Amino acid sequence: MLKKIIKANFYGWINVSLLFVIYGTAMGIVFYGFTVIFPVMIKTQGWGRGDASLAHTIRGIIVGLLAPMVALTINRYGTRLTMSIGLGIMTVSMLLLGLFASQLWHWIFLWGIIMPFAFAFSGIIPIQTTIMFWFNVKRATVLGIVLTGAAVAGFIITPLLTWIMQMAGSWELGWLIIGIFSLIALIASYWIIGKPSDIGQHIDGINSDDNRTVTGSGVLKSAKTFRTSVSWTLKETLHTWALYLTMLVMLAQLWSLYIVTVHGVLHLTDVGFSALQASSIISIIILSSGVARFPMGIAGDRIEPHWILSAAMGIMALSLFGIWKAPLNISAMLVIGSIYGFAFGTTVVMLPAMIGNYFGPSSFASINGFIQPFLIGLGAPVPVLAGYIADKYGNYDLAFIGVLIMLLFGAVCASLASPPHKSDLEKAPHIVLKA
Repeated sequence: MLKKIIKANFYGWINVSLLFVIYGTAMGIVFYGFTVIFPVMIKTQGWGRGDASLAHTIRGIIVGLLAPMVALTINRYGTRLTMSIGLGIMTVSMLLLGLFASQLWHWIFLWGIIMPFAFAFSGIIPIQTTIMFWFNVKRATVLGIVLTGAAVAGFIITPLLTWIMQMAGSWELGWLIIGIFSLIALIASYWIIGKPSDIGQHIDGINSDDNRTVTGSGVLKSAKTFRTSVSWTLKETLHTWALYLTMLVMLAQLWSLYIVTVHGVLHLTDVGFSALQASSIISIIILSSGVARFPMGIAGDRIEPHWILSAAMGIMALSLFGIWKAPLNISAMLVIGSIYGFAFGTTVVMLPAMIGNYFGPSSFASINGFIQPFLIGLGAPVPVLAGYIADKYGNYDLAFIGVLIMLLFGAVCASLASPPHKSDLEKAPHIVLKA
């Protein structure tokens, strides 16, 4: 009976609901949960901010180095098994953090060395790759739906964990609660189907020859924004300006994410907000990020994503300045946080949509496998550097200034990242490596 139901209905939308839960767990509950547990751990255990942040930097570096392995695993075994591996490691790691992480080296080992495997194998690459295979015309819209899962979960979990830890007087309980959610996501991953062809279905639920035609430039006529209709190899993408400009935008976004999620609560409590107020500001950032993803996903299927992305990066810079200066007024900070979160949520959808639109689903995992080591190599040092800056100078001023400059640079790069065409490679053979 179940097989008949699957064959009779477009399974892409079932995947969407499952991916919503999985991404909501991996990024919303685990990653955003970290933002409120981490400060409590530091203060309770008496660890230095720089030393403790080293775990997050190591985690980031290893996640980047694992990206090519994740891409290979996806290409060979599919996205379902890849996600299941990551979620299994995540569940065990959360339980270990809650039960045994009593010393700094325990924290660095579990969060910095073991958890990267969980994030890499259950995170953005397999989740977004699954979406690329199942959706084309509504790609940005579906990305917006799935990626909203992290914001919804994060908005709920950050104040909830803060309240639970204050009531119980235990940060360990926070990790154990997260471990339960990780187990639920692991069970959900069993029902993921990686490609439409695996069950005899088609992308978007329609036969590709029925309702869409292709123009001479390789753009699908039914799509309102650029969609490549030709297969790009990883080697070919490496000779397009669009890829490198997008990578620089991703790096700017990553720097901003790190400064807010790793040190946001610490910065806000430093300037006078209570722990609960600080977690509420982070929570509203997460919620606003989620609110943005679905409507901006719809917009990204109607307006070229790189223009939307450029505007969002500029708005992120302005609102991050407000977070840095942090007027000691909770109402004002909630407004500033909402603006920042909405802009950030927009970038979360536009970036993968651009890569999928420009280069197609078949090379999506390989492209991300190439990009991630670069991003992490230049982005992972940000948490630990910001921590040492705060330890030495008593504030995060230098860290915020660096991130603000990078965000403005990213806005310019996004505006220049127009869609590439294979014909451009033929017209400019000096940038193409001959086989």
